[in-house]
Order: sequence, then C-alpha cells, then structure tokens
Amino acid sequence: MPQVNKYQMTVNGSRLLREEANYRRTVRATDESKENTERIAEIDHKLANAVVVDVTKITRNGTVFFGTTVTLENADTSDEVTYQIVGEDEADIKTGKLSASDPIAKALLGKSEGDTVVVETPSGTVTYEILTVEHI
Repeated sequence: MPQVNKYQMTVNGSRLLREEANYRRTVRATDESKENTERIAEIDHKLANAVVVDVTKITRNGTVFFGTTVTLENADTSDEVTYQIVGEDEADIKTGKLSASDPIAKALLGKSEGDTVVVETPSGTVTYEILTVEHI
C-alpha cells in the first residue's frame, strides 16, 4: 500500500484551504479549466490528509513547535522579528508566517525561550535569541 503524505497545518490554514476549495467550486464553477480542477483535487487531498494543529489547546512550556509564534532578537543588530511556524500553503514571509521547512524554522524547532540559534541564510550566518514562544 502506498504511503500517504500527511500535511501539517494550523487551524487557520485549514480554514483558508476549505474557503479556497469552496470558492473554486462555487464562484469559479463555470471555470472547468484543468488548473482549477487540479487545484480543487490538490486541496481535497491535502485536507483529507491534514494534521491540523491547534496550538491554543497545547500546554505551554516555552518550546518552539509547529504552529507557535516566536519572537527573535538578532544578536548582531538587536532587531526583533516575530514568526509563526506554519505549513507550506500558509507561508507568507511578509505577514510573518514562516514555513516549517524554512531554514530559520528548522533551526528553531525544539528550542526554548532563552536559547540561541545560529541560522545559515543566503546572506550569511545569523544568530538569534528566542525571546518568546506564544500559542496564539
């Protein structure tokens, strides 16, 4: 039996995918293009195989995991940045939503408030201190 991929997503990510599928089925119902049909099938597959993480229901212990919102301080510049670690479909760096597969997210996962992480980025090595981990 083939292995089925599971797709981690936040509660909001699941809601947004359901809304997109509904939109494509109703508003674009007359659009029977291959692209629309394939996207609906892709969304249905992801939702059927979703692992929806509701961080508000998980005990807070200061550890970074999928769905948490993390505030970091750049050790060199003292600049602060806040990211929520989300699934691929939800990722949008402009709104602070960082894909769990992003190098920064990978470096943060499993770490705790007060920890320092070193991240290799295209522009060089960056060191961050984890200031807060929130379940919002």
